[in-house]
Amino acid sequence: MPSFLKVFILLLVLPVVLTQPVVNNVLSYGAIGDALKDDTRSLLKAWEATCKSSSSSATMYFPPNHVFLTHPLLLKGPCKAEVVNIRLSGLRFKDNPKMHIVLNGVQTAYFSYLKIEAPGHSPNTDGIHIGESTDIHIEHCNIGTGDDCISIGGGSKKLRINDIICGPGHGISIRSLGKHGDNDEVDDVEIIGAVFTGTTNGARIKTWQGGKGYARNIRFEHILCQECDNPIIINQFYCDHEKWQDHDSAVKVSNVKFINVMGTSKRETAVKIECSKTVPCEDIVLDTIHLRSSQEKKKATSYSSNARGEVVPKVFFN
Repeated sequence: MPSFLKVFILLLVLPVVLTQPVVNNVLSYGAIGDALKDDTRSLLKAWEATCKSSSSSATMYFPPNHVFLTHPLLLKGPCKAEVVNIRLSGLRFKDNPKMHIVLNGVQTAYFSYLKIEAPGHSPNTDGIHIGESTDIHIEHCNIGTGDDCISIGGGSKKLRINDIICGPGHGISIRSLGKHGDNDEVDDVEIIGAVFTGTTNGARIKTWQGGKGYARNIRFEHILCQECDNPIIINQFYCDHEKWQDHDSAVKVSNVKFINVMGTSKRETAVKIECSKTVPCEDIVLDTIHLRSSQEKKKATSYSSNARGEVVPKVFFN
C-alpha cells in the first residue's frame, strides 16, 4: 500500500480513536447491582473517576433497574468544568437523609424510570432538585418523599418533565426564588403528565418578596390531583419560618399555563394565586380545570389577587 494512502487512512481513523468515550461501569467499582445491597459507595467512586477523566465525553454506566442507593447523589461540576450529558435510568433511592438527587451546574441530562422513596414526614428530602442547570429531561419516575418530589431553583432553564407519579410529598415546585433579595431566573419549563396523590401541593410556584429576577414560560399540563391540599398554587409571599416583611420588589412571574388539571382538593380553595401588588403576575392561563372538593358537602373554590391573565371557559369547581 502506498505510504500516502496509509497516512490518509490514519487521518480518518485517528479522530474516532481520540474521541472514544470513557465509560466507568459502577460494577467495576464494587457495585453489586442486585437491587438489595446499598451501592452508594461504589457509585461515588465511579463518579469521582468520571470527573477526573481527561476525556470530555466520560460517562458512567449503571446496570438498569438494579442499582440501589441510600445516600444522596450530588451531580455538579466538581473538577474544572460543568457536567455535560448525564443519563440515569432504572435507579432506586430509599430513605436518604436529605435531598436524593441534586443537579447543580449541569448541561443536558436525561433521567428516566427512577424510584425514590422516603417517609412523608421526613423534612428536606426532595426527590430531585435542579439548580443552575439547562436542558434537563425527567420522565417515567415514581417519587414519594417528605418534601418536593421535584424542586426547581434559580438558574434552571429548558426543563422537560413528563409522566411523574408523586406522593407523598410537596408536589412539583418552582421554589424559593428571590430569597434574601437574590436575583433568580427560571425560564422554559414544561411539566406534562403528572399524578399527585396525597401531596400538600400539586403544581406550585413560590417566591420570596424582596427578590429579583423572573419565573416565566412555564407550563403544567395533564395533571391529576388526588386528595391534594393545594392542586394549583402561586405564592409570591413565601417566607418559610422567617418573619414576613413587605417589599416593593419581587420575582416577576409571567406566562404560566395550567392546562387540563383535574381531581380532588382537600381544601376548599383548590386554586390559589397570590401575587405582589407592585410586581403582579401576568399572562396566567387557567385552561380546562376540573377540580372538586374531597370534603363532603363542600364546594371547591378559587382565589386570586394581583394576577392578570385568562380563564378559558372550561373551568369547573364542584
